[in-house]
Amino acid sequence: MKNIFVTGIFRSGTSLLSTALNTHKDILVCWQPYWLFFKACRNKFFKDVLKREFDADCPMGMLQLDGPEERRLFLELFEKVAFNRAELDALVSKIKEYLSHDEAINKRMKPFALVSQLDGLDPGDAGYILSQLMERLRLCSAGKEDVKWVGIKEPFCDGYIGPILNYKGLEPVILHIIRDPRSVLASRNYGKYMETTKGRYPVFLIIRAWRKAVESYILNQGKKNYMMLRYEDLVERPGEIFKEICGILQVQFSEDILDPGRYKDSKGWQWEQNSSFEVSGDISTSSVNKWQEVLSTDEIELVEYFCQSEMEYLRYKAKTGDLGPKKIAGFNEAKEAITPWLRNYDFSYKAPQPCLD
Repeated sequence: MKNIFVTGIFRSGTSLLSTALNTHKDILVCWQPYWLFFKACRNKFFKDVLKREFDADCPMGMLQLDGPEERRLFLELFEKVAFNRAELDALVSKIKEYLSHDEAINKRMKPFALVSQLDGLDPGDAGYILSQLMERLRLCSAGKEDVKWVGIKEPFCDGYIGPILNYKGLEPVILHIIRDPRSVLASRNYGKYMETTKGRYPVFLIIRAWRKAVESYILNQGKKNYMMLRYEDLVERPGEIFKEICGILQVQFSEDILDPGRYKDSKGWQWEQNSSFEVSGDISTSSVNKWQEVLSTDEIELVEYFCQSEMEYLRYKAKTGDLGPKKIAGFNEAKEAITPWLRNYDFSYKAPQPCLD
């Protein structure tokens, strides 16, 4: 069985990409079923392999590795990390609990039928468990039991691209989507998404996560079965991009992929787009420059200052000039506006290792 992994940080277009691919008769991509598995792998890697203290509740995307040896070990994560029977049962229980409840936004997107298919997994190394988890997705998707490609869409898992490609027990293709960091900030902290989730993410968390995503791209570009695509290119030239993806997957291109009217949620209903701003009946470019309308000058300057090199590398043009250190130090966010579970973390430039104890 061949596997697709769609990844990228939050608000980067992973839902659009995966839902579009799901219209293809030979492709199944499930919406965020296993992020708890990846989080457990991260935590066990720090505890069992590196023997380092790490905040187990730290947000995904904040992986901090020191030096080439730790990076080498992390590439072998799916061989180095293992789960015994008790650990695996506890993890499966958590995944079932997560899958049993709908989200305030992205309603009906979770593969709810997967809950009944997760019993009987065998303990072993993390890669073996992941391969079993991927196989169970096929069993819970009526009408797609014989698809050629079974995949998952998992934001914040772009740090796992190297280990996934490195593990011999998988046949993966990685589709890694990256979006202008100013658009990510605008989409996460303004409009419908912020209103529904009732809280913002710290600007420095978004900056850190975005730079980590670009780092992952730089480390993996050129590797077999890895494709990075920019969100802006996807919405501006969807036919060209999806034809390229279908070529990589060796499946025939289908025009259905370009028609949001055919996009379905996990229950087979019409997909409710999770755009923070205008919802269009087509794959639309309307949100590409929305950040210019909603972000403050301070926010734009901050993002461009810290992401300057990566933005240039990915052909995102800066709008502002140099930002002085005094202005950086004076940037403050209202703590009460931050989503509650993140208020105890310091993601600022002053905290190089925010999740290490």
